[in-house]
Amino acid sequence: MAKVHPPGGLRELLLVSVPLILSAGSSSIQQFIDRVFLSHWSPVSVAAGMPAGALNFSFLCIFMGTAFYCGTFISQYQGAKRNDQIGPAMWQGVWIGLVGAIAMIPPIIFAPGFFAFFNHPPAVIAEEVIYFRILTLGTFPIVASSALSCFFSGRGDTWTVLWVNLTISIVNAVLDYAMIFGHGPFPAMGIEGAAIATVIAHSVALVIYLVLVLRPKNQTVFHTRSGWRFNPELMRRLLRFGLPSGLHWFVDIAGFTVFNLLLGQLGVVALAATNIAFQIDLLGLIPMTGIGIGVSILVGKYIGAGQVEDAERAGWSGMKMALLYIIPLSTAYVLLPDLFLLPFREAGGKNNEVLAVASSLLVFAAVVSIFDAVAIATSSAIKGAGDTHFVVWLLAITSPFCLILPTWLALSVFHCGLFAVWTIAITYWCSLAIGFFLRFRQGKWKTMKVIEEELQIPEVQEPIDLLPR
Repeated sequence: MAKVHPPGGLRELLLVSVPLILSAGSSSIQQFIDRVFLSHWSPVSVAAGMPAGALNFSFLCIFMGTAFYCGTFISQYQGAKRNDQIGPAMWQGVWIGLVGAIAMIPPIIFAPGFFAFFNHPPAVIAEEVIYFRILTLGTFPIVASSALSCFFSGRGDTWTVLWVNLTISIVNAVLDYAMIFGHGPFPAMGIEGAAIATVIAHSVALVIYLVLVLRPKNQTVFHTRSGWRFNPELMRRLLRFGLPSGLHWFVDIAGFTVFNLLLGQLGVVALAATNIAFQIDLLGLIPMTGIGIGVSILVGKYIGAGQVEDAERAGWSGMKMALLYIIPLSTAYVLLPDLFLLPFREAGGKNNEVLAVASSLLVFAAVVSIFDAVAIATSSAIKGAGDTHFVVWLLAITSPFCLILPTWLALSVFHCGLFAVWTIAITYWCSLAIGFFLRFRQGKWKTMKVIEEELQIPEVQEPIDLLPR
């Protein structure tokens, strides 16, 4: 008789994912509030915020994606009942954060030339550079706190991650309001204030996670204090499987960033409308990453325990949950666009032209959301087992040839409009969804594992005493 709630089923995934969905949702709301405040500050600021933020995340996610893959190691170590390796695995991600902070210095220097290359209006470039540079200076707390959060999420303790994220979301929202518009002890700083608020919020997260992971009981079970040292063998394995995951994030976000930067050729209205439409879309899609992380946790746990059928069931549960969530939301984008655009409306209708274009773009965003949901669920399943190389190779092919090159040709050679470019975006996300789904169905990921095989020590037999007593 089949179990009512089998391992890896919808119920278990829901229990693991709900805090992660709420956590990702709080991050999504945090970004949404940031864009809403900037839209009320200046159309130039909201036009600059998305490209600059996306460029920062493009570089950042190489290190963040690699460090965040600690969660897969931790879930597989837990499944294999090797708790002593969980602390050391977590700390390798923190070391990656330190490397990332150093490696991000050159982009800070060359930022003005990069934004100028895409022919954005001078006023937009000036604010893009400010926003990008401040966010980039906050690399270490962002990457390190991501690695430390994996200590909890990788073991299935997703509620702790939720409470920390809710805390920093509140901190960020309060500081956003105070620093953008000038309240309390802060002068009005506009987009500069938004960036500073974000860095402070992530620094608060780092401090909270350090206090929690270094508690004595965590040291006793998981070696969270003694495991801080750089471990060459563990780092090698993390880079082998985690770096492709980081490159996956990089290629994905970089492709979107270049797409967004190319759209700047169409002017401030097109760029601002696209940024608003994408921000609304992200408000719905970022919680999807919570489902994706939940899928990776369960797949990693069951692969580590050798329970392949349960790992596969977790993957299918992720796809079902993703579609049950995203289809109603996408339908609302099409039927109720004004509801989602309401926070961006200004008194006197100063940005009505931007919102009219954004309303039309929400139809395209609805289609993108469905394909992206399938891609997130299926890629998370195979990454949870260790199939990260396929993920990065698929992105490396589709991003330049299905998104960037067609967008450049459409704008620079054929002089197409905004809707044609968004149609290209739909084609790109469709290709990703199909590619990841087929790889999941193929099943090669079922034979993978990221953690090393535990050395088997033969049992020592008691010597037989043949001497008479």
